[in-house]
Amino acid sequence: MMPSYKKCFQEMEKRKDFHFDLNFLKASLRIKSKLFIEGSYYAILFVVFNLIISISSEVVGYYLGLIPGRMYSALLSKDVDSFWFILWSGSLMYVGKCFLLAALSSASWLLYLCFRKNLTTSLTKAIFYAKTTAYKLFCLESLDNLDQRITQDVDKMCTILANTLLPAVMICPFVIVYYTYKTYVTAGIYGCGIIYGYFFIGTCINKMLISPLSKWTARVEKVEGDYRYKYATLRDNIEQISLYGGNEFEKDSTYTYLNKILKAQFYLGSWIFPNTMFQTFFSYYGGLLSYAIQFIAIFWWHIYDDLSPQDLAKVISNNAFVYIYLVNSFTRLSDTSIAIGEMAGLLQRIDEVFVACRGLRYSTNITHDKDNNLPLITVNNVSISTTSAKLIINKLNIMSNGNLLILGPSGAGKSSLVRMFLDVWRIDEGIVNINMASDQISVIPQKGYFPTGKLTLYEQICFPKIITPGTPIKYEEEEIIFELIGKLHLNSVLARVGGLHIKPNFEYNNVLTPGELQRLSFIRALINKPKLVFLDESTNSVSNDVEEIMYTYLIKNDIRVVSVGHRDTLLKWHAQVLILDGTGGYTCRDI
Repeated sequence: MMPSYKKCFQEMEKRKDFHFDLNFLKASLRIKSKLFIEGSYYAILFVVFNLIISISSEVVGYYLGLIPGRMYSALLSKDVDSFWFILWSGSLMYVGKCFLLAALSSASWLLYLCFRKNLTTSLTKAIFYAKTTAYKLFCLESLDNLDQRITQDVDKMCTILANTLLPAVMICPFVIVYYTYKTYVTAGIYGCGIIYGYFFIGTCINKMLISPLSKWTARVEKVEGDYRYKYATLRDNIEQISLYGGNEFEKDSTYTYLNKILKAQFYLGSWIFPNTMFQTFFSYYGGLLSYAIQFIAIFWWHIYDDLSPQDLAKVISNNAFVYIYLVNSFTRLSDTSIAIGEMAGLLQRIDEVFVACRGLRYSTNITHDKDNNLPLITVNNVSISTTSAKLIINKLNIMSNGNLLILGPSGAGKSSLVRMFLDVWRIDEGIVNINMASDQISVIPQKGYFPTGKLTLYEQICFPKIITPGTPIKYEEEEIIFELIGKLHLNSVLARVGGLHIKPNFEYNNVLTPGELQRLSFIRALINKPKLVFLDESTNSVSNDVEEIMYTYLIKNDIRVVSVGHRDTLLKWHAQVLILDGTGGYTCRDI
């Protein structure tokens, strides 16, 4: 039976494009709970602030909209006192309006910060929910550019949502209701019908234009991520590229990625053009429509026939303001079409991560039953497959009390077996028991990991333990570190760093040799005095003499080992050897 996480990624692989459709609405409902997380009320607070400020701004805006009509009346009637009163009161209202707009901008920015914090926190929790989730997300290729989704996509989506969409969507319903009433009073059902029909037609056209925009936005984000990742690999492997003389190859390769970006951006721009054109027309034509609606009251109903010219000018100006503001409220919603189209693609890319994380949560087949009557490691009828469902280990059965050496050709599943023991790689079937608590087990991976951030040597060795300025230093750990630094000939590294608790001015991966990094990984594995250590080709970058020092230390301290390697020198340190043949079969014998 295919594991559930493989089905999950295969289903996701079928769907490459995102649209403004029912899937977007479902994803929006799922993301909503990540934006407004339980126990954090800042996002809700700033949404309320946005609403209050927006309503205040609209109230002030309404009175500002009446100023032109009052000015026309005062000027046409040559009323000096009214003119100066309108001028000064209008000036104060404009100051207040500007203050409210600035406050709305600040509140929207703070809301963006809350949204980004909540969404990124939720993503991080989902990715690191279980020991294996992050590993599978990053190693399986069905999810492209996971780092971009967590950083750039979240940033863009939260910016659009907090600064563009929510301010418009929250206030427009209130404004539309109020100005619909005002329009009905002066232009009747016909005036309202014209404006609502105008909006309905605009909405239908927008719906047709938004969906391709969502699709191409997601495609652009993908190729942008691929392009950035290409340069990240160049940065990390520039020495090897230079040694190979691969400059021309990489130049052509980067041009290929660039052309993919330009092509995707061109198609995105091709859909932005009709969106922008229609959005602009919809906005500007509303001004003319506001005067056309007045044809009903003036020429059909003759409501204002008895008004003087100055009073009629005031009425026309005020009515035009009401109609154009109602049209503008609809156009504000329509103007968000491009933003919605962009956000739809981003939101669904982010939601895909949450969906994938839920699909990767599974129960473990690894047990840690401590029983003196059981061997150290028991593997019962275990089968392991690759992510592409290729069987690499079939019906494995072993019982080991001593040190176990795993051999086999490249790709036979040696490292996969170590991952299985450490509960990182899922078992298709079978059961594994390690007769030891999980906190008594350490690992030395084939490629050591040294976090960036110019950490001290002590912090690097203690990883993944979190060291803060207030963390007490365990001198027993320091003794082990200094002992192993001396035994493994790492005094030059200590001198280069400047001391155990000194922050270096370099990153370890960029300066230290693979052999030095491998020896530091060895110290890290032993800092907590484990009783079982897994070594995944952990001595391939050190000399035979250093390898002997490492295994001698392990044996002397009664630490059991499970090793993966190719050197014949490893045989003498182990009691059993497991040989994988690369086709799913194996042999196991005592040494």
